[in-house]
Amino acid sequence: MAERRGDSRGKLLQRFFGFSTLPLIGSLSSLVLLPVVSRMAGVDGWAAIGLGQAVGSFCGIAVSYGWNTVGGARIALAKSSADRLRIYQESLLTRPALLVLLSIVSCVALSLTLDMDAQVTTLCLMMTVAAMITGMSFAWFAVGEGKPSLILRFETIPTVVCMIVSAVVIILTGNLLWYPIGIASGPLIGLLLFHRHVLGRGLPRVDSAFRDVRHAFRVNGQPALIELAGGLYTAAPVTAAAIAAGVAATAEMTSADKLYRLATMAVMVLGNTLQSWVLETDQRGTRLRRQWMGIAAHLILGIVGFLGLTLLGPWLTRVAFGTEVAVSGPVLMAYGVVFLLISVSTPLNRNVLIPAGKTSTVLVATASAAICSVPAMLVGGHLWGALGVALGFVVSEIAVFSILAPSAMIELKRERRFGVPNEKRDGEA
Repeated sequence: MAERRGDSRGKLLQRFFGFSTLPLIGSLSSLVLLPVVSRMAGVDGWAAIGLGQAVGSFCGIAVSYGWNTVGGARIALAKSSADRLRIYQESLLTRPALLVLLSIVSCVALSLTLDMDAQVTTLCLMMTVAAMITGMSFAWFAVGEGKPSLILRFETIPTVVCMIVSAVVIILTGNLLWYPIGIASGPLIGLLLFHRHVLGRGLPRVDSAFRDVRHAFRVNGQPALIELAGGLYTAAPVTAAAIAAGVAATAEMTSADKLYRLATMAVMVLGNTLQSWVLETDQRGTRLRRQWMGIAAHLILGIVGFLGLTLLGPWLTRVAFGTEVAVSGPVLMAYGVVFLLISVSTPLNRNVLIPAGKTSTVLVATASAAICSVPAMLVGGHLWGALGVALGFVVSEIAVFSILAPSAMIELKRERRFGVPNEKRDGEA
């Protein structure tokens, strides 16, 4: 028993270091380039990059079609490698088609609404498509299998190589369009290599019957709506600033968004590390103990993140992005509150409610957040600029947590009394 417990801890540590260092390496490769890009772009170009990334990230959530929410859990609970491969192939019935469709729609819509010169508009459109490609990521498959090595081979290495090449070209030519090209190239090359590894060919066959495609869209409909509702208010700050507060506020919110996205990688890493560890056991006491350990770890991370964004954030944005687009202390304090709430909500969502089939609760929470926060961001941006938008962002996460927390506590109490489905009884093999 002690030996098995030691093996479990060893696996957890291995997953933690894998899922923490690999995404960090990928992000740092782009972070190193951001100080150059922000200073070369100026306020208008930096605002265009931020707006393109915000719109593209939201569309990327639509492209992922719920797989980032339910895919990891489905892979972790699958009985065999054949089942896991079938689940991944099911994801390919929806995501490529959505990527093509939304790329066209978003670029046309932005072209008709942007009031920028041609070069800045092109930069915004290319950033939109580059950010959208994240929806094709296979990271949820690697998380469910507990294999960070897949992310290293097929995501981190291609991303780092492409960003290095992009950085060299930008510095030599001064052409910022290579920035979105570098962001898009790494994930696309890695995806082709991953497909060759798991499917035997870079481009998957499209030979499924229409009923299979229809089923794939239907079965993930609710998780996709959850992600879209969450993505709406996550992408809204920069977009709301562009609509209601002007270019200067948009540039400031872009800097805040860049720092915040880097910080929330820690939440993603911890969530990815703990999800398969929590769900891989169906023994009542072990599962419940791991649930509470996960919640406690996310609470500690949330507090550390709040303090870091509040105390160090203003200085970091001045050094990284330049004084012209630096973020004020009150704005980053609001982002710190958002970080804390997101960190604590993550295990309630991914490890408690979604595996228990309570997707409707998560959908209600994220929809409520979108309904409350988007108007709050627009009104706040009109009245108080960037700070008003950030306060509207806080409203969204308060709405999410106030709905998720009571429901998760009810589910944990039920689990303590009755256990989890198909739990192993004492004495069973």
